[in-house]
Formats: sequence, C-alpha cells, structure tokens
Amino acid sequence: MKLYKFEITAYPHDAIDRVETNEDGSTTAYLKSGWKPEGWDEYLTQCVGYGDRWAINNTEGRFFWPSQKNVYRSRSAAQEKQAIVRRWGGDARILVAEVGEFRDVNEVAAERVRARRQAKIDKLQAQIDVLELEADGEA
Repeated sequence: MKLYKFEITAYPHDAIDRVETNEDGSTTAYLKSGWKPEGWDEYLTQCVGYGDRWAINNTEGRFFWPSQKNVYRSRSAAQEKQAIVRRWGGDARILVAEVGEFRDVNEVAAERVRARRQAKIDKLQAQIDVLELEADGEA
C-alpha cells in the first residue's frame, strides 16, 4: 500500500517576512502575519456562494496554507493540495511511502518491551564483564 503527503517547498516572495539560516546551513522562512494572495477575498466569496463549509467558517477571511501534517491514501488527494499551493504562488512536492505490512499493535508493543529488556541485559552483561576482568587482574 502507498501513502502520500505533500511538502511545501517554496512560498511567494511577498508572503515571506524574513529568512534565517540555521546552524546546519538550512534556512527557515517566517511568513508575514495576515498576508493574503491577490484574489483570495474573491475566491473566498465564491466558495461561500458554493456553500463550502470551510469558507463559511472562515468569517475573518484569513488566508491559510493547506496543512502538511495529513497523510493521504491516494496520490490525487495529495496532488489537489499541491495544486492549491501552486495556485497561490507557492510550490510543493509529493512524497510517497510504501507500507509493507500491518501488524497487531500488541505484538509490536511486546517486541519493543523485549528489545528494551534485552538492551538492559546487554548493558548489565558488559558491566559484569568489566568487573570480572578487574577481578582477574587483582588475583
């Protein structure tokens, strides 16, 4: 099974308040508060006319980018969000993940517990080995 999401890769220049360079060389763009792309108010009015609930609930008329947190079961759903970003002057890319198997959550949790316990055992065994070497050196 494939799962999809999208990632915004570029925002319109006039939407960016400032850009800061991080320690690792990457950059973080800070968007202007209250920024709206040209044509947003007309688009919102049109959507209200169609009865779109999200538009009706957006009484302040504020602009927002689609959430990048969602995961979609179809590529076309992610492409729709990508198209919205591009419509308002940004750019986005589609990401895909292969999901190989679904397993019982209780089995996976039990495996994690076993792995943590084994890690503790290994750590304690290493300490025992050190103590035994020290004891052999003293004899």
